[in-house]
Amino acid sequence: MANLIIRPDLKTAGGETGDILLNGRFIGSFTLVYRENDRVSGAVQLEKKSLPASVKDEVEPFLINYIQSFTDAVNAAECSVIVTYSPYEHIVNAEEVKMADETDAAEEWEALDSDHTAEAELEAEDEAAEGYYELVAVKESEEFVHYHVYNEEEEWLVEAFLDVGQNIVDGEIHWVAPPSEDEIDDITELIVSDFDENLIDHFSLRHYYDKGLLTTMELDHESLLPDDEQEMEDGLNDDYSVFLVRDDGDTLTYEIYQKSHGGLPIGTATVDLGSRQLTGFIDFREPDLAKDSEEIAALLLNELDKEQDYDSLSLTMLSKNKTIEEMFIESTPVH
Repeated sequence: MANLIIRPDLKTAGGETGDILLNGRFIGSFTLVYRENDRVSGAVQLEKKSLPASVKDEVEPFLINYIQSFTDAVNAAECSVIVTYSPYEHIVNAEEVKMADETDAAEEWEALDSDHTAEAELEAEDEAAEGYYELVAVKESEEFVHYHVYNEEEEWLVEAFLDVGQNIVDGEIHWVAPPSEDEIDDITELIVSDFDENLIDHFSLRHYYDKGLLTTMELDHESLLPDDEQEMEDGLNDDYSVFLVRDDGDTLTYEIYQKSHGGLPIGTATVDLGSRQLTGFIDFREPDLAKDSEEIAALLLNELDKEQDYDSLSLTMLSKNKTIEEMFIESTPVH
């Protein structure tokens, strides 16, 4: 029996829309609207390209049961839902609606140079097809996401396993076939785009093929910022990054990363905010990782400036329970 799942997309007081997944892959969508104690109406669109005819007979009873359960839940007396099995012809989005209001000038231009426009459109369609990928979340929770990625021909390209922490995503991407550098970049960008850039500051994504590590993609807050915002953060060593990973009220915990040292944190900073005279320590995994302790302290101060006002910070650098250095810093905000 195929694994069929209804994934709701939008629910309102008058109905719902959603996607239909077969073994984790998108095969269609549905829309149901109702008036309680009266009637349920809607439409189910099954994507012919994604759903083999041999499996269609299993899908329809599943959908009928779902629609019947929906009808019973809203106490509707009648139900009329249209089911279609065909390719998608076109999907109209908000941007196209806006463009439709401004077609007069565009139509004149197309009339003057229709041959050139047609040729350009065909080239654009070919380019879009070459770079088309479908990202499907097979399993998802607050702390973990399991993705599959398919290409235009619905071939399975990638399986990704991601751990989602506070501000950080760390995971592995496994390729079915050897990828090119452009494909690695495209899939990395696709996965990153599925996360809220205001919530995630750092990505560490390791790409594998046949159990061999191909490359590690490290993306931090600076690399995700637009150029104009990134310029505002210039002046600090961009080899290091400091991210808040835990807030316990009077105690903040940060993890420190170094781009040139891979995807694991090189140290953890803990700061006590109990008074205006802050105290804290940075515990480095190895003593030699603390060689740029002043630059790391400056980055930490930059983050503390965002949390509260303070007069000073007493900071101890240590590794394996041995003190490396101690600092006392007056409150001069670092920007």
